[in-house]
Amino acid sequence: MAEVYRERYGREPRKAFRLINGRFRRVMAYRIGEAEVLRIAWYRYARTAALTVPNA
Repeated sequence: MAEVYRERYGREPRKAFRLINGRFRRVMAYRIGEAEVLRIAWYRYARTAALTVPNA
């Protein structure tokens, strides 16, 4: 997803700290308006591409 974000916006995605398994970890952070990046990444990723429903 970060790769698609870089291609689309020409910069690194934001980062945030989230509590995961009892430890704060730095994760990529995306805004709701950037949801298209997730759709593109889901389609490109070989393990999930087959689960993608083509646009009607």
